Order: sequence, then structure tokens, then C-alpha cells
Amino acid sequence: MLAFIGMIVLLFLLFAALLTAKESDHFAMLLLFIGGFTVYSGIGLAFYQHSIDSNTYLVDYALSVVAFLCIGVGSLNARKPHVFDNLDGFLSRHSMIADIAAIAYICTFIFVLIYERVPIDRLFDIARLFRNYTATSFTLRVSRSNDALYRLIAVQIRGLLRPFYFIYLYKRRKRTPVFLALFLLPIYCTTVANSYISRNELAVTCAFILVYLVSENKLNRHAAFLGVVAALPIIIYAFVALQNLRSYGEGISFDRIGYATRRLIEDECCFPQYYPTCNTMFSLRNTVNYFLYVFTSFIPSGIQHLIGINTVDLAHAFTESVIGLRYGDAGYYILLPSVLGEGIILFGKSLAWVYLGIYGAVVFWMLRVLKSCDHLYYMKISFMLEFLREFRGGSQYLLTSWITTIVPFIVIITVLTFMNGKGRRLGVSK
Repeated sequence: MLAFIGMIVLLFLLFAALLTAKESDHFAMLLLFIGGFTVYSGIGLAFYQHSIDSNTYLVDYALSVVAFLCIGVGSLNARKPHVFDNLDGFLSRHSMIADIAAIAYICTFIFVLIYERVPIDRLFDIARLFRNYTATSFTLRVSRSNDALYRLIAVQIRGLLRPFYFIYLYKRRKRTPVFLALFLLPIYCTTVANSYISRNELAVTCAFILVYLVSENKLNRHAAFLGVVAALPIIIYAFVALQNLRSYGEGISFDRIGYATRRLIEDECCFPQYYPTCNTMFSLRNTVNYFLYVFTSFIPSGIQHLIGINTVDLAHAFTESVIGLRYGDAGYYILLPSVLGEGIILFGKSLAWVYLGIYGAVVFWMLRVLKSCDHLYYMKISFMLEFLREFRGGSQYLLTSWITTIVPFIVIITVLTFMNGKGRRLGVSK
């Protein structure tokens, strides 16, 4: 079975390279897709081929790959979005707007520190995150989600301001220390507030910094590639050691690194074992509710509820189906369905590929929007890296968080551009 999966991967890469040769961003997205989708869905099917009907799900995997590839290639011929055609000029004339919004964005992370009443001495005790590991409890997460003020500032306002933050970063890209400090500050505040940072978040953060250094010619592209390859054993060891430290309160010696690495791979590829459970959750009504919620996620939750749109969280529903506990119950822990698992939940195991097609259409629309303006370059990089990371947890978070960011930003820029143009016609601004 691994050989068959490998053949699918090679064919995918061949067609992707041939059909998107002139569009590096599209090819990169397809490359990230086949990497993430294969690790978190494809390889696991081989691990659990004797305990589940893996042949059926292997067909789902193959059709999903084809569906995403077709959407990705088809999007090359789609009309270029013109919503940000005048954004560069608008920002040059009104840079103060972006600067104030970016500072406000950073302040939303400082608000969380104040909300959590984090002591001053904890702000600078980085070693505590590893020496005395205690992740944010689900009880605290529930209390956060039920707090209207917290959701307003840390979710909705933050989502509105995120594009201006990346514009602010782009404008300071030539000043490396300033750029890195501004980029790392929100991540650090979140880590301190939660007393936790995931392996995926660490990897994405390092990858973003590496892309920045290469993009700004601070680091040679070939040297960066060779450095990553050479450091791969160290990176794997660090991830394994971090997992062991959090699980057992101790590091891991080099003589056990082989065993620990195999365990890490098994943990990262375990999602297909739950695909039969995902199939039992299929319901057309739930599918309709899911898409209603996701595509209106830019609307404040209070208004959503007023118009009859209920919150849908596939990961929570999936976890309840597997372990029988609701979000917030004692002993609750989250299980993740993976992207293919989401497709099976929403369309059943025979049509799971339909969801990958829909997902691809939304993702490539977002990519076209973000690449239409130079000022959004690092926002595009962040989006692509989050796209890769969410193959593990599922696509819902990526869709809701970025729809909540991109759609309001389009509205805001359209209104501001219209008002600015109208003002100039009336002689109000010059």
C-alpha cells in the first residue's frame, strides 16, 4: 500500500510541476498539500490497513488528491482579483491607518496577558515553559469562549486587524531586528498566556523566519536548503525530546532516539484509525449547517445566533463521538479528525473528495487575493504555512480564521478607497 501511495505522490508532483511551472505560489501550495495530506492521511492508511477498510479510504485519498490538483490547476485560469488594485497607492497615502491598526493588533495579545493576570516575573521566565510544563486547561478555554469581552478583542477585533499587522511587517522588512521582534512578540505573548506552544507552532514560526531571511536576501537560498537538510536529525530529536518532556517530565537520551522517533511518526499518522467513526457521523443536515457557519464566520457570533446560524465545531463533535465526553467535561481532551476525516464526516466515505474540491476552491481564491498586492506578501506566507499545519487538525480553523480576516479586510479597503476617491472628487483630500 505504501508503494501505491508513493506512486500517487510522484504522479501528483509530476503533473503539478508541469501544469504550474510559471506560477511558483500555486506549485508551492500543491507541494504543501501533497506533503501534509500524505503524512496525516495517506501514510496512516498503510499503518492501519488491517484494522480498517483501508482500500475504500485509499480510494478517497486518491480521488481527493485528484480533486485538489484539478482545482489548483483550474484556478490558474481564473480572473485575477482586482479588489486590492489600488491598495499599494492607498497605503502610501494613508500609512498612519495601517500603523495604528497594527499596533492595536499587537495590543490584543497584551490584553490576553492582562486578562489572564500573568505575573510580571512569568513574562521573562522562558525556561518555565519546559521546566514546569502546564498547558492551558480546557476549563479555562471554556471560560474564555464564554466571555464576550475576550471573544470580541482576542478573536473578532484581532481578526479584523491582522492584515494591517502584516502590512506593518512588510514595510519594516529591511530592518531585520525590528521585523523579527514584531513578528515574535504576538507569538511570545500567546505562549506565555497559555503556558504552551505546540510543535507545529514552533515549526511554522521557524519556517516563517527562514522564508523571510531568504526572501530578503539575508540568507542564500541554497545554503538555507542544505542547512535544513543537515539539521533535520537535530530537529526531529528536538521534537521528540519536547514531546517526551511534556508527557513524562523528562528528556530523552540519544540511544532511545530511534524508538522515540518511530513513536512520534505513529502519533502523527494515527488519524485514519478513526475514519470509520467519521463515516458514522455523516449527516446532510450537519453538512449544510457546517458550510453556513464557515462561510458566515466573518459575522460576529452574536449576530449569527440571532439569524439562526449555530456554531459548528467538527473537532469537538468528533471527539465526543470517540471518547463520549463533551467539551468542558472532566477528563476531556481533544482529538483531531484530519482534513480527509473532515471530508468523510461531511460527505461520507464515498464522496469525501468533494470536500477537498470545495476546500481547494476556497484556499486558491484566498491565495489569489493575497498575492494580488505586494504589501500582503508576508500575510500570504503565513497563510501558506498555516495551510500546511492544519492538515493535522483539520481545515475548519484555517477556513474560519482566514475568512474572518480576509472578507472584512476586503470590505474595509473597498469602503476606505471609495471614500478617499469621493473625497478627492469633492476636493476634500488631495
